[in-house]
Amino acid sequence: MSLPKPTATLHDGHRWEYRRNLPGTAAELWQWVTESSCTSQWFGPFERVSDESVAITMTAEEAGPPMTATIVQCEAPRILTLDTGMWVLSLEVGDGSISLFHEVASAEEAASIGPGWEFYMDRLEAAVLGRSVTDIDFEQGYFPEMSEYFTSQY
Repeated sequence: MSLPKPTATLHDGHRWEYRRNLPGTAAELWQWVTESSCTSQWFGPFERVSDESVAITMTAEEAGPPMTATIVQCEAPRILTLDTGMWVLSLEVGDGSISLFHEVASAEEAASIGPGWEFYMDRLEAAVLGRSVTDIDFEQGYFPEMSEYFTSQY
């Protein structure tokens, strides 16, 4: 099995885009970022806490409490922006693609954050395509292997 390769693109010196080209229209792909039954397959399930926030349980990480995120922007079926208190993440859904955007200030942060998003976006792609997400192993090709790519972009 070949090791995964980083695909993220750095925009404006600090805004990373993690894009996956996927089959489906924006309306069809929207469920993969907004419906708990779909997000649970690649990232983790979520529950509505209020009209403005969700509690997300990440399933590929060590067990811990759910992460609460505020919904900053939701323009179905195209844009979902969440503020976790630590990070602002934006998902943009198009016909045939889903992109995750994350602003990262330093090369040091990108070295650990970047491989993690590559891992989750590969899990998203696998879930959409009906492949096993459990075959994707963070410790096999993501970290620390991808860290140099992310630091070299600064």
